[in-house]
Amino acid sequence: MRSALLPFLVLLAAAAATAQPQRPLSAPKQTPALSLLPQALLDELDQLRAEWGIKGASVAVVKQDQETGKWKENVFGLGVADRWDNPVTDETLFSIASNSKLFTALASGLIVANESARGHDARLMPTTKIKDIVPGWALMDPIASDGTDLIDLLSDNLLRPLGMSDTTYDLRTATDSGKRADGFLRRKQNITACIEEGKVVGGKYSAACLGETVSNGWFQPPEYIEWNAGPGGVITPKTYGLAQSMYTYRGHNVIDHGGSDPGQMSQVMRIPEMGLGVAVMVNDDAWGTMYTDLVRWRVVDYLLGLDPVDWRSKLQQTDSRSKEAALPPARPENATMPPAALLRGIQGTYVDKAYGTIVVCAVPGTFPDVTRTSSKERHDKAPEECKDTLANNPFPVHHPSSSAAPIPTFIARYEKFWLNYLEFTHHNGTTFLARPSTFYPETNLNIIAADLSTPFEVVFERDGMALFGNVWGAGAGVPLRQPREGAMKEAAEVWFEKR
Repeated sequence: MRSALLPFLVLLAAAAATAQPQRPLSAPKQTPALSLLPQALLDELDQLRAEWGIKGASVAVVKQDQETGKWKENVFGLGVADRWDNPVTDETLFSIASNSKLFTALASGLIVANESARGHDARLMPTTKIKDIVPGWALMDPIASDGTDLIDLLSDNLLRPLGMSDTTYDLRTATDSGKRADGFLRRKQNITACIEEGKVVGGKYSAACLGETVSNGWFQPPEYIEWNAGPGGVITPKTYGLAQSMYTYRGHNVIDHGGSDPGQMSQVMRIPEMGLGVAVMVNDDAWGTMYTDLVRWRVVDYLLGLDPVDWRSKLQQTDSRSKEAALPPARPENATMPPAALLRGIQGTYVDKAYGTIVVCAVPGTFPDVTRTSSKERHDKAPEECKDTLANNPFPVHHPSSSAAPIPTFIARYEKFWLNYLEFTHHNGTTFLARPSTFYPETNLNIIAADLSTPFEVVFERDGMALFGNVWGAGAGVPLRQPREGAMKEAAEVWFEKR
């Protein structure tokens, strides 16, 4: 089996700032074997990739012959891997992000099954509670252990036995190999155009909707779960466990999971009863999820001999509805200001035991006279951290016309959750809307969340700030929390205490 059959790159440590850019390669264009997928289908997928402005994709397919039991395998490279236009080949390394959870689950199973690894501890079973075997264990505490670490366990017991010698957890190893794919992000997108164009059956996106594609090199943040039940009536609701989702597609049992890093998406799925596996990896942020879904279902439809579903129209229409539902509320024309005393006191330090510390800094020139505090006074009284934060403010400063009242604005540096800065803009009353900014050091790129993307709500009170808008990443079906006057701390998804 080819070592790069599924060209997975699993990275769990944040190492982007120290990685060196890979040099351009001179790899020849790949001509994939066509034993599983016909050229016409590959051309169709490649054409859609180009239409959606996606730089590159890798499609891996394995299929068992139902009569002989032998396996066939193909890896197809489409488009380019990086900012130097090197082609995607069967050796290109993509980040699979949350799909690494499967390896973690398998590693846990190996520990349970391997007596030498668990030290003959009879308590260690799949159902064992961590608190029963790790004294003092708690979710917010760091856990240190001696002996074999996860990387050693995975490499020795999972990756090498599977022939996955190119798979690595180390960013430097991937970069030095010269096979690493860049991530690509979009900016200057007209979301309104995307919403209208996505409603048209079989419609195409305009350049205004697709925006400008830019490389972010690589950014390795904490992982998160990509949960996408898909549109239409051919997919049943999902169940989830051990890092995998289970559901049915057109009557067939499916096991799968998605993964997402800024600028890269992956989808790995199996239909065990049919001996079929499909993995799709793309180096695109905006259309990555839609493309991986479309590719895998088109491949499945073909290999199972099913009538093809118009996934392009279904996905574009679903994306249009999602974008429309996510449009941020317009600031009311008669928006009321927070009480002057509260507005004066917002600047400062906020702490949550799990989410850390945020120092909120007032942006000079954005405050009305009711605060009775000059910009110079606010600057002089600001925490020391604010001087550097304001000096490196990545957000454009809004200068209202002479007839318009300034809109109170704060910013904070916050090195978590795929972001570096947060901007808090007054919406109404004590509610502000927050949007992130992310800096990618490898390509010196700064991306500010689009003006028409969903911000989250922040309600400031005298003793803290409450966050709303699914900040905590609740799963499907979990109702969103709403602000409650007089009980904001209890209602909040996340509450930061004011210091």
